[in-house]
Amino acid sequence: MKKIRPTLRNKANKNWSGHGTANIQYLGMCDLCAWLYFYFNSRPTNETLNIAIEIGSHMGEGLQMLASTGLFNKIHVIEPFKGEEEFNEMFGWSWDEVRSEWELNTRHFKDIIKLHESYSYEIANNFIDGTINFIYIDGEHSYEAVKRDIELYLPKIKNGGIIAGHDYHENWPGVIKAVEEVLGKPNHVHRDSTWVHKVDRNNV
Repeated sequence: MKKIRPTLRNKANKNWSGHGTANIQYLGMCDLCAWLYFYFNSRPTNETLNIAIEIGSHMGEGLQMLASTGLFNKIHVIEPFKGEEEFNEMFGWSWDEVRSEWELNTRHFKDIIKLHESYSYEIANNFIDGTINFIYIDGEHSYEAVKRDIELYLPKIKNGGIIAGHDYHENWPGVIKAVEEVLGKPNHVHRDSTWVHKVDRNNV
């Protein structure tokens, strides 16, 4: 029987996840999706087009779950499918294999997903300020990269929208530092260490 390798969420490895239990990565995304569903559906709005951006998609496991909420008419995905990736090296995944898994996991949502095979800092100007409802940052986890992504993409979010990201956790001190330096303490942190910040420009 072929050995099944770990993935980042659906078959997470507890040693990689940093939480001592593998299924927290999956359950945490379930928490986020439910939270977003009730948050956006509780807001009075006349909008007919809800748009999201995901920075860093890897195999598309979290993307599949976000798309399944039915909240978004368009999800822009920024994933170059190249570069150094510790997870790939640790568990023997090539980028070609990761890309194949991404295609499999997102196959039911091709009508709403737009893939940009680029780095986030290369295409930030492609998106108009104040037009995006939700942005999820899960690319490179260094302080510099996370801070850059927040600063580049925060203006893209509509007032009342959400900017969020993964790995607000002691294992990733650069993520914590970048989030708190630019945004302050998150409004919420889910069990998989996803941080959430509500964009309220009326109280700036």
